[in-house]
Order: sequence, then structure tokens, then C-alpha cells
Amino acid sequence: MRRGSGFIAVVVLAALAGGCAVQPPRRVTVADANHPIALEKGQDLYVSLKATPSTGYTWQWPEKPDAILTLMAEPTYEPGASSGMVGAGGMQTFWFRAKSIGDQKLRLLYRRPWEKASRPVDVQVFEVQVR
Repeated sequence: MRRGSGFIAVVVLAALAGGCAVQPPRRVTVADANHPIALEKGQDLYVSLKATPSTGYTWQWPEKPDAILTLMAEPTYEPGASSGMVGAGGMQTFWFRAKSIGDQKLRLLYRRPWEKASRPVDVQVFEVQVR
């Protein structure tokens, strides 16, 4: 009897732990800009945008201290299919984690890092809602 009740306890604990699992990462692109993106607290968000860093332009996140998202690592760059060509582009990806509940407009700016005073060439806004 004791052996059976131990098994039941393990099954119940496993079921409870499964109910607390964080959702799989959400992956978005420019097609998702200006549309609501629903996340759960603790869920990861990957934002991938076309970039050509060989021209000096990269996507930048002007982080806000009260942001509901945390940048988990430096953005990564994956060369495109024609990466052997000079000036060929690829995808720059940001990895965020939803650290608190709330709404945030995630603004990413496409510009040269040394030209902070000039306007970005492109701006993409993602409407993130963490529940």
C-alpha cells in the first residue's frame, strides 16, 4: 500500500509541475510589428529582423529601466543564403524574456551605432502584452 501511495504522489507532483511550465518561446518578425504579441511572465521572445551589418547598420534596442522585457544576450546575426556576396544581408535576432506583467511597446531602431544623433533608417515597434 505504501508503495502505491508513493507512486500516486509522484504522479500528482508531476501533473502539478506540468501545469506551471513556461510557454515555448515566441518568434516574431517584421510581419508581427504593430500587432499585439501576447506572452506569459517568464516566456522568451525572439525578434528577428533583416540586417546588413557590413554597411554599419544594425538593429538597436534603447533599453528602458522600467521595461517589462529583459534582453537575455547580445543580439545575434545569421548571414543570409547569399552571404558570400559583399554587402549581403542576413537576420539579426534579439532574445528577450518577459520579466513582469504589463504592456510595452518594444521599439527597435535600425541605424549606425556611432550616429546616435541622427534619425534611424527604420523603426519597428512590437506591442508586447505580458499576462
